[in-house]
Amino acid sequence: MEENNASVAAVPPISKPAQPAQPAQPIKTNNFLVFILSAFLLIVLSIAGFFAFQTQKLAKQLASLQIQLTLTPTASQPPNDDLVNWKTYTYDTFLIKLSSQWHTTQLKNPIQFLNYTSSTIGGDFDPLTDKGKLKIEVYKNRSSLSLQEYVDSQKTGPLELKYDSEESTKIDGIKAIKLISNLGFAYYVKNGDDIYSLIFGLDFNNYSSLADQILSTFKFINSTEKERVDCKDPRPEVCTFECTYPPPHLCGSDSKSYCTVCQACSNPEVAWYEMSDNPCESEDSLSITKQELQQGWYWGSSLQKKSGTPSDWVFSGSGSRSDCWHEPSSLCTLMPD
Repeated sequence: MEENNASVAAVPPISKPAQPAQPAQPIKTNNFLVFILSAFLLIVLSIAGFFAFQTQKLAKQLASLQIQLTLTPTASQPPNDDLVNWKTYTYDTFLIKLSSQWHTTQLKNPIQFLNYTSSTIGGDFDPLTDKGKLKIEVYKNRSSLSLQEYVDSQKTGPLELKYDSEESTKIDGIKAIKLISNLGFAYYVKNGDDIYSLIFGLDFNNYSSLADQILSTFKFINSTEKERVDCKDPRPEVCTFECTYPPPHLCGSDSKSYCTVCQACSNPEVAWYEMSDNPCESEDSLSITKQELQQGWYWGSSLQKKSGTPSDWVFSGSGSRSDCWHEPSSLCTLMPD
């Protein structure tokens, strides 16, 4: 009995079979979120790269522009070329000087000068394409029109000059009209019976000093070389009488100096006069009139004996406004106004 109990006690306990190890579960990820984040990052990097490229490009352009502005001379200051060394172009009635950078392409009326090498096809002035052109044209026999009337007629005529503003100026000491536009400007001046136009086609609004230099060289050949005196306020004494009529027809208060233009100082259209040894009237105006022959006298200084005056007429006076020429039997009874 005891043996059986011992055998029973020796029997080991029955153990439960081991459970197999469970494999590790993979961590689930959100693929859509990863895609969104990657795309956003790519966009941000692209934008940053674009701005960096544009910034670098702009910096190079600014540096290049600064160098260009520093090294390139303006058209108003031709390098190593002053007015003394400019070439003179001489024509029948005027002359003009231009820098060596300019050349002429048309020698006859109208005359054209360019400061670039390729001329415009067709040859006519085109403000949209002719950059750097000076065109000079002479309009003959315009005695019936004043300068202002001619310019006004061009504004309403077939050409219809389109300019933004107008101002008065002078060319070679003679009154001129300047018409201004955003493409350039034009000058009109009348000399004798002819009207001259000088049209600047370059962007001269940015190079006005260059235009002033060119205009300062423009001279009328038929202009007298005598000294021109500007009429200023107060008017100079030499033009006190200014060819007044009735006589004594003196341009100078000293009875010796004369003006070549009657009313040179009283007429605002004339801004200058010239000293001369001849009376201010033309030869025709110095001829004695029928009325003067009938009345037997006329006002005038000893130097102002009119053509056609009878040889027996005599001069009376003392260098004043009462000086006159008269026949021996007549007296200058009327005083001048």
